[in-house]
Amino acid sequence: MESFEIKFRVSNTDPTIPLQLQVCIDDQTLDTFTVAESKECVYNVTLADGDHELQLIMSGKTTDHTVLDTQGEIVTDAMLEFANVELDEINIDTIVQKLAVYTHDFNGTGNQIHDQFYHAMGCNGTASLKFTTPVYLWLLENM
Repeated sequence: MESFEIKFRVSNTDPTIPLQLQVCIDDQTLDTFTVAESKECVYNVTLADGDHELQLIMSGKTTDHTVLDTQGEIVTDAMLEFANVELDEINIDTIVQKLAVYTHDFNGTGNQIHDQFYHAMGCNGTASLKFTTPVYLWLLENM
């Protein structure tokens, strides 16, 4: 068993219309909350050695979160942005961008896709990062 900290900052590009975020590890919910203002999230976890998955699940986005002009172009759009992602006190932003997968269906308007995760979620969906413990070995392999 290994104990370590998962840490990140999440913010909403339009704080007037909050979005929901659920944080899970291995399909077990660590936290569920509404994101309006920027928030620092810190989770102390203890996991057995082996394969694991961190999931960030955004929900609650509707057409009210997107403002279009008369030509149908997006003027403003609420989305969640993530920064300073740390695992065991080591920043892994670069690893997250390389390995995390963002799965969504354009809020029900398209087919489900698996996209690269660029630290932002603009559609209801799940950003997932698979990792292994011991964490330091996984970090060495992926840095």
